[in-house]
Amino acid sequence: MSLINRRTAGAGALVGLFVALSMATTADATTYYACVAKKGGAIRIVSKIAKCRKRERRISFNSEGAPGRNGINGSNGINGAEGASGFTSTLPRGKTELGTWAANLLTKESVYYMPISFNIPLAALPEYAIIGKKAPSTAVCPGTVGNPQAASGYLCIYVGELFEGTLFEFDPNQEGFGVNRYGTVLGLKSGVTEGAFAYGTWAVTG
Repeated sequence: MSLINRRTAGAGALVGLFVALSMATTADATTYYACVAKKGGAIRIVSKIAKCRKRERRISFNSEGAPGRNGINGSNGINGAEGASGFTSTLPRGKTELGTWAANLLTKESVYYMPISFNIPLAALPEYAIIGKKAPSTAVCPGTVGNPQAASGYLCIYVGELFEGTLFEFDPNQEGFGVNRYGTVLGLKSGVTEGAFAYGTWAVTG
């Protein structure tokens, strides 16, 4: 047999071997028997009782190897804190929500209402304070109109501009002044001689 023919025969035998092994992957581990040519390495699968030729040697192998060593167990992940990601039913303590507001009244003796709604409701009613235009920060409202902040349990409204008007807060839940767990309504009342406009930011902390 020529070298090319022997290589072809060996390749064919290897293909047959791989097919047989792939068919065994869905079953339990099986022992296979084969005869390997001493020259050229051609392989042919034989039965358990078959004898190999003089120029061959007999081998056996399993379709499934010995189990490998167990890997090292990984450390447990850190549980996510409430509100760290995704939706939470109430604003966690120490977490802050921010927003903006603005109003423009073109007529005198009129009122403009601006809703301030908390995206996440508070667990309890907050206290509130209005920091006027250029007014200094306070202990409970330590921020500014450009960087609104609020202490825990407070809603702080920062005024960036207020012209010829008066600001007040209106709680639609109680039909009176104040704030509820879901927000408030900020009102702008114009003067008796002309309209008014105002704008600013707000911060609330659980």
